[in-house]
Amino acid sequence: DYQPFLLKTLCLLLERVGSKYENLHLTGVKALNDVAFAFDHSNVAELIAENADYFTSQVTSRLKKAWNTQSA
Repeated sequence: DYQPFLLKTLCLLLERVGSKYENLHLTGVKALNDVAFAFDHSNVAELIAENADYFTSQVTSRLKKAWNTQSA
C-alpha cells in the first residue's frame, strides 16, 4: 500500500513549495505537478483536495508539537 508513503511525501513537497528559496520552491512545484499527473489527477489542487483530511490532521499535529515545545 503506497498511501502512507504518498501522504508523507506530499507533506514534504508542500513544505518545499513554501520555501523562501526559489530553487526549492520551483522544485517542489514541479514535483507536486508530477505526482498529481502520476496519480491521474488533472491538477495539484485536486490531489490536495483528495487528501485534505490527512493534511488537516498533520497541521494540527505539528501545531500541537510546536506549542508543547514552546511552552515547556
